[in-house]
Amino acid sequence: MRVATGGLMAAHGIQKLRDPEPVAKGFDFIGLKPGRHHAIAAGVTETAAGVGSLLGLWTPAASAAATGTMTVAIAKVNGKNGPWITKGGYEYNATLMAVAFALAAAGPGRMALDGKIARRRTGAGWAVAQLAVGTLAGLGVVEAARRRAEKVEAAQAATSATATDTPTASRPAGDADTDVDLRPEDADATVADGGAARASGVAATAAGSKVSAGRRS
Repeated sequence: MRVATGGLMAAHGIQKLRDPEPVAKGFDFIGLKPGRHHAIAAGVTETAAGVGSLLGLWTPAASAAATGTMTVAIAKVNGKNGPWITKGGYEYNATLMAVAFALAAAGPGRMALDGKIARRRTGAGWAVAQLAVGTLAGLGVVEAARRRAEKVEAAQAATSATATDTPTASRPAGDADTDVDLRPEDADATVADGGAARASGVAATAAGSKVSAGRRS
């Protein structure tokens, strides 16, 4: 069991590390930003968990790593879809978490490196401990990503508000290039005032001419 699940988990992680960009885009989309950072972290964790399980080395730690990655997957992707995998649910994730729990409780078996180059740690206590550590670590990753996203959104909103509130520099009042936008009624009044001024000028000139003519006579 540990060879099969460990080998598949390791291959899954290596696949992420070989080409992280598609995974990074998916992580960005679901809110795990920066996506590339989370893609590489997930690839490393899954590879380490798979290799540890495959070799039967540091089994509780390998189980906790697998539990953590599955917790993130359930929290961000599969949990909202219900349990069944046919509807995108968490059935597969829960199965892997159950396998990790069983390996930590029962141990990796005789054909393992635990007990040879590392101390063998097995039992129900270790199984519960790895479940708690893995679940809390996964939820911590999700919460940290949520807070980071909120900070980025707040900073972007503040930048947009600052740009909107910045006043536009006005040109000097006496600038010859200053554009004047008159309403139609204002334009008519301006024309009328100009005509009246010209009429007054003509009348004044005529009156002046009459006065000059009277003096000469």
